[in-house]
Amino acid sequence: MNDIMLSQSFPAGSMAVICATHAAADHISPLIVRLALGGTVQVLDGGNRLQAYPLTRLIRRHTPAVEEVSQRIYVRRAFTAYQMLALLEESSPSSVPCILLDLLASFYDETLPLKEAQSLLKRCLERSDSLRVLAPVIVTLTPPPTPRRYSLFEVVCQRADALWLEPQPSAPPVQFSLF
Repeated sequence: MNDIMLSQSFPAGSMAVICATHAAADHISPLIVRLALGGTVQVLDGGNRLQAYPLTRLIRRHTPAVEEVSQRIYVRRAFTAYQMLALLEESSPSSVPCILLDLLASFYDETLPLKEAQSLLKRCLERSDSLRVLAPVIVTLTPPPTPRRYSLFEVVCQRADALWLEPQPSAPPVQFSLF
């Protein structure tokens, strides 16, 4: 996945959606670093996935100016679907790429009624559409934990200009009992 992510360009006006285990948290760091080496990048972390220490080590592999590059990465975290919407509403359209890391993590919470989750997600996606006018928006997702929340996943995937789904491992062969 790193090769796919690093070889692609993300033009303004586009939304790329990446669906992988753990919202591709381990694999999105090289993209964040690549973007930060060229300028500012905004990360809205919906699943508390971004780990600063591994990100710093990755920056160090590319440049000795670790502090300078690190300061170009603006991270804000949302712990609820309402907070994710608030973060998106507080963000102004600019030429800064925006990464929505594990966007649906809090939307999958079963204590949030599905209708409310759908309404909040609709507003989040409308807001992300306004953000992507001047810069790309890159969204990472985890597959829904229950089929009941699959509609949320589908809505985001349908909105994407580019979609990458992690291949699912095939089930191991089953050994039948002989007795």
